Amino acid sequence: MALVKGGALRARWIIPVITIIVLTGAGISLRNWYIGYQDWHRTAAPLFGEIEPADGATVYAGDAWIRWTSPVSARGRVLWRKAGALRAKVADAGSGQQLLTHLESLSAGSKYEYIVEESDSNQARRSAVRTLTVSSGLAFEPVIDQTVEHDYDQSVKLTLRNRTSQPVSVVAKALKQFDDLPADMTGYGSADVPAQIAPNSTLDLRLAVTAADATADTYEIPIEAGGAYVTARFHVHLPKLNLVFRVTGQDPNTLAKTVEIQNKGDTVADLAVRAAPANQQDLDLQPTANHVLLDAGSAMSFTVTPILYLEFQSLKAEIEASAAGQSARFPLEFKAPPGIRLIAFRSASGRSSRGRDYYCTNKPDT
Repeated sequence: MALVKGGALRARWIIPVITIIVLTGAGISLRNWYIGYQDWHRTAAPLFGEIEPADGATVYAGDAWIRWTSPVSARGRVLWRKAGALRAKVADAGSGQQLLTHLESLSAGSKYEYIVEESDSNQARRSAVRTLTVSSGLAFEPVIDQTVEHDYDQSVKLTLRNRTSQPVSVVAKALKQFDDLPADMTGYGSADVPAQIAPNSTLDLRLAVTAADATADTYEIPIEAGGAYVTARFHVHLPKLNLVFRVTGQDPNTLAKTVEIQNKGDTVADLAVRAAPANQQDLDLQPTANHVLLDAGSAMSFTVTPILYLEFQSLKAEIEASAAGQSARFPLEFKAPPGIRLIAFRSASGRSSRGRDYYCTNKPDT
């Protein structure tokens, strides 16, 4: 009889333990739901400004990009969920004034709700609840990784297919910009020349890229056209920088040296030559070179003049040449000849130099 009672006691202890585990799991789920509920319904200052896509817009499966501009540098995010769902997801939009985030795995035939939020050191701002509807039928063909040269007027082709029974208006645009790689959609189907894509047909679009200043190997640029999205991913062929420096002459009066730079590597389109940062107040370079095209095997020469003063005896300095995110330095030494005194006098400027260039993604001629 004692064994029977002991067994009964053990059974009574097992049942409460299982009950506690179940209630604890339910408590965690309830807590997470409540945190998400508070996050979705929190109050903040109204967020003003244009948000893309427009509220109530139709996008095409299976993803979308949300973009907006903040008047100040801020941290951004988007809370989003399928309409009627209890729990919202959070998509980070980065920091700065141009804020952008990606919503993935959107189901065709569904409606989604989202809130755009940004915050800085002073306050948080958020939009009202916005919606987008996901449809099917308009989509970009799969994008194959492409390689462009480190030069002006490069292009990446994207193909948009309309499988719907209706024509679709297309105004394609790039949603992200890089400081070292200006790029946007040009030609037929761009903001300059809106297009229509007929039912069951395709439209080739052109992403124009100015890669002469590119410093990275790979770039990803999200593209939107008619509510369809794709990421253009491409590589930039970075030239190999191999410069050879040599002094070809010297002026005994000004101590200026003529320096020749020969390009033993690949052609570069953005060569810049300047005094090294530590010597910017010590040297004058003529002519100035800020964005020079230097073909493979060719050379350029310029004059490096030390800034003299009455007590000048000698100067060790460096000049720096850079292109395609790479750089090379060349040391120079200037010495006053023995027994020579420097004198000071004033005169008008005896020479000047000037240069200009520009790029435009819509005009191939540069």
